[in-house]
Amino acid sequence: MKKSILLLLLIILLALAFRIPAVFNSQSFWFDEAVSLSIAQHNIIASWQYLKWENNPPLHYWLLHCWTSIFGQTEISVRLSSVLFSILGIIALYFLGKKLKNSRVGLFAAFLFAVSSYQLHLSMDGRMYPLMLFFGILSSYFFWQVLAGQKKINWFFYVLFTLLTYYTHLTGLFLLISQNLYFFYHHFYLKIKKPKFLSWLYSQIIILILFSPWLISFILTHFSRFDSTAWYWHTSGEGFLLFQLPRSFFFLAVEAPYTELIALILFSILFLASFTKIKSFSLAARELQLNFNFSPATVFLLLLFLTPIFLGFLLQVWVAKYYSIASIGCYLILACGFSNFRFKVKHLVSLVTLIIIFFLPYNLFFIQQYHHEWHKVAQYIESIEQPDDKILVAAFVYQLPFDYYYHGKLDVVGYKPADIEDNLLLSTVKYNWYPVLTKENMPDINQILGNKKRAIVISNYVAGTIHNANLVLDWFSAHNWPLTDQEQFGGFERPSVYIFTNPN
Repeated sequence: MKKSILLLLLIILLALAFRIPAVFNSQSFWFDEAVSLSIAQHNIIASWQYLKWENNPPLHYWLLHCWTSIFGQTEISVRLSSVLFSILGIIALYFLGKKLKNSRVGLFAAFLFAVSSYQLHLSMDGRMYPLMLFFGILSSYFFWQVLAGQKKINWFFYVLFTLLTYYTHLTGLFLLISQNLYFFYHHFYLKIKKPKFLSWLYSQIIILILFSPWLISFILTHFSRFDSTAWYWHTSGEGFLLFQLPRSFFFLAVEAPYTELIALILFSILFLASFTKIKSFSLAARELQLNFNFSPATVFLLLLFLTPIFLGFLLQVWVAKYYSIASIGCYLILACGFSNFRFKVKHLVSLVTLIIIFFLPYNLFFIQQYHHEWHKVAQYIESIEQPDDKILVAAFVYQLPFDYYYHGKLDVVGYKPADIEDNLLLSTVKYNWYPVLTKENMPDINQILGNKKRAIVISNYVAGTIHNANLVLDWFSAHNWPLTDQEQFGGFERPSVYIFTNPN
C-alpha cells in the first residue's frame, strides 16, 4: 500500500512537471476561454441570462466564478483550475483501477493519464473537460461500488457524481449510455440480481429528474434554433475516425509517424492482453491458440471506451475533447493488459521510459509552442493605429477575446447583421456556433467606416470557415480598398490583421 501511494505521488509529480510549465508558458486566452471567463464574471443568478443560451450546462461556469473570485482572472490562475482537476482525475483514476482490478492497473492508467499530450492539452485550457473527467471517474467508481452491493451510501455518491458529470458537459451523457449498457449485461447476461433492477431504475430516474431543469431549458432554447450549418456538423479530420479518436487520447498536434507506429504496436499488444491469453504456441507447428477472457471489469471498460467512439462515428463529429469520457476506459483497458504481464524491474523501467519518450515531443510542443496570441493582436494594433482608423472585427463573436486585451483609443466594431443583440456577450453565446452573416444581410460597411482613412480588419481561420467572415474581406476587395499590410498570429484560431486604405 505504501509503495503504491509513493508511486502515485511520483506519477503526480511527473504530471505536474508537464502541466505547470505548460500553464506558465501559455499566453492569451482563446475564444472559448474568453467566453467562459466573461460568463464567470457574473454571479450565479446574473449569469443565467447567458447560460440559458449556452450549449453547455452551467456547473463549470459557476465553479469558475468562485475560483476567480478567490484567485483572480489571469490566464495562469484560470488555467490552474484545470490543472487541479486534472491532478484530482489522476488520483481518482488510480482508485478506480484499483477497485476494478488491482493497484497495478490503477497506477499504470494514472501514468498514461499523466503523460498523455491529450490530457496535457485539456489541463492547460481553462475549460470544463478536466472537471467532467474527474466527476466521470468518480461516477464510475461508485457505479462499481453499487454493483458490488457495498453500503447504501454508495447510491448517494453514485447519483451525486453522475449528476455533476452531466451538469459539467453535455457529453457526460456518454456515461448514461455506457453504464446502462453494462448494467443490462450485468443483470440479464451475467444474471447477477444485485442491485435490484428497480433500484437501478429509480437511480436513473432520480438523476434524470434532477438534470431535467437544465435539459428542458436546453431543449426549449436550442431545438427551436437547430441549424444544420452548426460548425460541429462540419468537422473533419484525416484518416479513419474510429482510429483517429483513440489515437488522439495519446497524441495531439505534431506528428511523428515512426514514434506513433511503435506506440501503436505496444498499445495494441496491451489492449489485446486485457482480454486475451496465449493458451499454446508452437513455432515449428506454426500454431497459436488464444484464450479469450472478458472479465466483468473488462466488459465495462470496453463499453466505456467504445460507446462514445462509435456514437462519434455515427455523428461524424471530429472534436476529440468531446469524447474525453472514453479516454477513461482507454487508459484502464491498456492498464489491464499491462497488469497481465509480469515484468522484471529493469524491463518495467525500460517500458515506462519508452512511453515517456513517445509522448515527450508532443508534450514539449504544447509547453513551448502552442500559444494563443490575441494579446499580440491587440499589441500590434496599438502600435500601428492612427486617429483616422477604425477597427472592424469580421466575425463579431471574436470581439470578445480581442476586447479583453485591447487598450488602444480606437472604436472597435463587431461586424454583425442588424437584428443581432447589442449585448456582446449574449450575442456571442447565442450565435457563436453557426453562421448568421450572409450576403443578403450584410450591413453597409461604407456607413460603418464613414470617412475613416484606414480599416483595420481582424479575421481568423476559424471565422472564415464558420462565420462567413470572408464576405467582409471580399467586400474590401470588390470596393477597391488596397490591402497595405497583413499580419498573422498563432494559436488555435490563427487570427490575422488586415490594413485596408480608403481609396477615396
